[in-house]
Amino acid sequence: MLGFTRHELSNRSYKPVILLSVIILFTTATLWAMIDSFILHRLSEIMSPHQRREKQGCAMSYSRPTYTRIQTNSLWNKKYVLYLFREDYIDTPKLSGIPALFIPGQSGSHKQIRSLAAETAKYYQKHSTGQHTGIDFFTVDLNEELSALNGQTLRDQAYYMNDAIKDILSLYSSTPINPDSVLIIGHSMGGLIARTLFMLPNYQVNSVNTIITIATPHLQAPMLLDSNVYKIYNDITNYWTPEQFKAAGPLNNVTAVSIAGGSLDGIIHSDGVNIATLVPESHGFTVFTTSIPNVWTGCDHMAILWCNQLLKVLAPCLLDLVDKEHPGHSLSVPERMDIFRQHLLKGKRVSVGAQDAIRTISELNVTHNEFYLSLDHITSPSIVLIDINQAVQIITNIPSTNDDRWRLVVCKKEADRLDFDGSVVPIVSFLPNPSTHNLIHQHPYRLSTPSNLEKYKDEDYTHIGLIDVGGNPLSEEMFMAVNTLSDPIVHPVQLWDLIPKTYDFNINSYRSIHEFPSIKNSLFAYDIRVIKMTPVQPLIFDPMIQQSVGNQEIKFHRHLEEGVSDRITFHQAADGLSLTFYLPPSNSDLQMTMSLSIDWYSTLGRFVLRYGSSIIPVVYSTCLIVVLSQIYSYLINGKREFIPFQMAYVQCLFGPFTYMAIMLVVISILQIYCSQVSWLDNYPVIQNIIIKNMLLGSPDYAVMALCLFIWTLSLGLLAFVWMLINMTITILSIPIGWIYQITPRLSMQGEKLFVVTLTITIGLLSVVPPSVIIVFFSIIWLWMTCSARFLAQSVNHPE
Repeated sequence: MLGFTRHELSNRSYKPVILLSVIILFTTATLWAMIDSFILHRLSEIMSPHQRREKQGCAMSYSRPTYTRIQTNSLWNKKYVLYLFREDYIDTPKLSGIPALFIPGQSGSHKQIRSLAAETAKYYQKHSTGQHTGIDFFTVDLNEELSALNGQTLRDQAYYMNDAIKDILSLYSSTPINPDSVLIIGHSMGGLIARTLFMLPNYQVNSVNTIITIATPHLQAPMLLDSNVYKIYNDITNYWTPEQFKAAGPLNNVTAVSIAGGSLDGIIHSDGVNIATLVPESHGFTVFTTSIPNVWTGCDHMAILWCNQLLKVLAPCLLDLVDKEHPGHSLSVPERMDIFRQHLLKGKRVSVGAQDAIRTISELNVTHNEFYLSLDHITSPSIVLIDINQAVQIITNIPSTNDDRWRLVVCKKEADRLDFDGSVVPIVSFLPNPSTHNLIHQHPYRLSTPSNLEKYKDEDYTHIGLIDVGGNPLSEEMFMAVNTLSDPIVHPVQLWDLIPKTYDFNINSYRSIHEFPSIKNSLFAYDIRVIKMTPVQPLIFDPMIQQSVGNQEIKFHRHLEEGVSDRITFHQAADGLSLTFYLPPSNSDLQMTMSLSIDWYSTLGRFVLRYGSSIIPVVYSTCLIVVLSQIYSYLINGKREFIPFQMAYVQCLFGPFTYMAIMLVVISILQIYCSQVSWLDNYPVIQNIIIKNMLLGSPDYAVMALCLFIWTLSLGLLAFVWMLINMTITILSIPIGWIYQITPRLSMQGEKLFVVTLTITIGLLSVVPPSVIIVFFSIIWLWMTCSARFLAQSVNHPE
């Protein structure tokens, strides 16, 4: 490949070296920027000093675990071990709950279940009345194998899991509970193993019906280095289809929830965690930790297992999945899905207090401020009147323990008289505290939306009344603020519009929802900046943005400040970006001027995780093209000489590499065209091949530039790798030259050494692991190449 011959030095031209040096310098700078954006983040403070990037806000979890080994009847007993987890001072050795099995991921430990299991045991001890059943956690030691890199390892682990599940259920045969299934919790590749169970011949029907996967790459392998991994992914994709969940399908009683850590997961790209195309909404969904009420933070690949806020949500969720009347039997699919949605999507509902009709208040102080009611100093009853035709939400920091202090009613205002009738029961959801810098152990805000107002409008009610019933002043400043809802403002800005400049838009209290339907490419990172905020004065809470894409991935950007920006990232944005602004009421209308732009520096880091693995085969392809160019020159020059690598590389730059770039542009244009024409809908097979299976599998306009970037970067990486190898060989050829000077006859043994090495390698293929063979063969190749370099130098520069 490198073309080190006796004639190499005499035919050297410095023009290719200069061009190659420029390409290497450009590639080195690009690689450093990508690595810094992905891992180090040192340049971010220089390039964007006022930008706030997403940070992990997890509290640590603690446990006092013990693990009891369980004997299993499986062919893989010597490789894998099953354990029963027990939390000291809480759990008893006796099995007394519903079994749950934890499956770790690649190089994962069976001890990773300790945080969730301990939190569940603590919650059960605190809230159980003794009449309900808890959960017994089992976990598996998979010998910390590299399951993501070897398909046979994945399959072996899945076979063992089915055997372990049978043994777990057999442990309960003599207990009063006698469960019929095991709840599965899989982390990373463990979630993929959980989905593989159903396809294997040793699967016991209905032994698994509830699966929770955490940071699992459902759609694509993290790194595809083994054909068996590809086959397993292909088999799972063909098996897990929406048709399998119908009444007669084998998965009709299965529910699956996928939890993603979002942009902070630097190992698994969260675009591949989505199961929307695999599992129908009736049987499962995907949720991001940033969207889960009372969590509201991203998690990296390991922190998602110990993030205390997340575990405090999962623990009661798991316990609610236990049938209270018949603990051994599983709840129905709709019941399980309602529990998952309640805990993970909506947040566990909190009572809004005693919302009885207000008929005992004879005098009310009608405030002149129709958007704000403070409960910290008022001791006499007061009311804020809101037009019943106005769509509003009530933002409050009042805890549920003080819900008896306020009411939401409907009323008729006639002259100076108010007539009340009944309380309005609001729909309550949760918001993070907009002003605090740390959400750990912080009391959340609540967002109350009045419901069933249509019937009151038909009865001529004119207002919604927000009442403070009075009483002693509260110890903390409590308020209720009215957030006006309106039709969203749709911004027609395109991705291409953000490339040369920023996009500015205005925000006020009356138009709080802003949608960007064309901003849907999840590869890019964006920057949202507060350019101007008026009026600048003390506010009851800081302005806040709720970012969402298709109501699936929700993030909150809190305590907005003038001149400060936030980084926006998202995944799988089929419906485009939506921003909802929560603005505090003020004496004068609060207005903000915002700017939206592409964050190029952060985009480089996102490229590493999403498309970094695609560069490897492209670099390999470019290397083959250069080698073919060397072979072609060897055959036609009549001198039986290989041209040097740098000369062949430069020849390819102005030949095959240019043609390949043109071909990429043509295929990208074909993808874009085929995605926009309707006649191709009649040929779904061809449409699927062109749109999904060509290039990067996306018909987005930006993919054209992305393909060219990958191609250009791959060419630079090839030159960079050549430089590293060339430097290594140059350095090592010096001590090898000393050896040849001591033993001159060794220089004549090159061909024999190659034959012996090849013979030994073939003989070791069935005995020694491939990694050992690769290292052995690489050492011999390095020796022979360094020898060739020394001999070439000695011939051209004899002493």
